[in-house]
Order: sequence, then structure tokens, then C-alpha cells
Amino acid sequence: MLYVRKLLLRYLTLPRPDSLRNLWIEPTHDSRSRRYHLYDYLAHPWYIKPTLRRRWGPGAWITRLLGYKVPGDDGDKYHPDGYTIAEIGPRELSGKGLEEMSKTRLRLTSADFGGCPFSPF
Repeated sequence: MLYVRKLLLRYLTLPRPDSLRNLWIEPTHDSRSRRYHLYDYLAHPWYIKPTLRRRWGPGAWITRLLGYKVPGDDGDKYHPDGYTIAEIGPRELSGKGLEEMSKTRLRLTSADFGGCPFSPF
């Protein structure tokens, strides 16, 4: 039965239009802070901007009644201000490795394309 469902979904259904797709990450960053935010969450509100609707809307009330956290709870624990790519990961490693990354990027962009870019020679 699962095989039949797989064939039906693969060959007889159309792709989901953009208007019906689930967006998890905002496609562009915030223009002022240059940080990205997430739209939705499953368990904890990591990187969710605490807007009025997300804190006090009907979905937030249901979330509170079920005993889960809403965006903005526990202060800055869940990073409600968003994230940059360099800050993703554990707190101990947040923002580290930027110098090495810029050196590697410079080395890869200045290398000729004749060989493997990861080779030290």
C-alpha cells in the first residue's frame, strides 16, 4: 500500500504552489539588524520574533494552555532577536571561527580552478 501511495505522489500529483508552502525561515533578513528569524516552531521558540500576535494571539493562548513556551518567554534564552549565520550553534562557539573562514574564503576565491580547492598544494 505504501508503494502505491509513493507512486501516486511521485507521478500523479502536482507540486505545491508557493502560496500553500510552509515557510519555516524568512526569505530575507531584517533590514535594520541584518538578522534572520523563523516563522514557526515545534517545541521551543528559537529565533522567533515576539510580535503581538505570536505572544497573545489565539495560537499563543492554545500554546500556553498546553504548557509550552511562546516567543519572548524566558528573556533572551531562545534568541528572539534572530540570528546570523556566524552565530548558529552552541553558545561557547558563537561568533568564533570568523577569521579562519575569511582566510579560507580568500584562499578559495584567489586559487586557480585547475585543481582541487581543498588541496594544500
